Amino acid sequence: MSRRFRLATVLRARRAQENAAKAEVVRARSEAVTTAEHAQRLDRELDVRVVHPLPSEAAAFTAAMAARSAFAAQLAVAEDLAAQARGRTQARMTDWTAASGRRRAVERLGE
Repeated sequence: MSRRFRLATVLRARRAQENAAKAEVVRARSEAVTTAEHAQRLDRELDVRVVHPLPSEAAAFTAAMAARSAFAAQLAVAEDLAAQARGRTQARMTDWTAASGRRRAVERLGE
């Protein structure tokens, strides 16, 4: 005897919500990887910008240190953006977990 599940429409909607949440996780992870890679590139580039001054070139040394300091500030911003992207990824994971739980609850009602 086959019976029809009365909440089939709700279950389809819950699955769609879960799939949308999963897609958001994928997008957030991609953004987090991209921002982390950018911060790593800046960090490596900053390491290369080591200043070796000559005693007679005080103005050049000062300019090089100012440029390096500005670059370090850019790196700090990039690292902050990477941390924010990781936070958004975690939030999307939480949303996906909640959507999955709602879907499973409807499936259990059908059993």
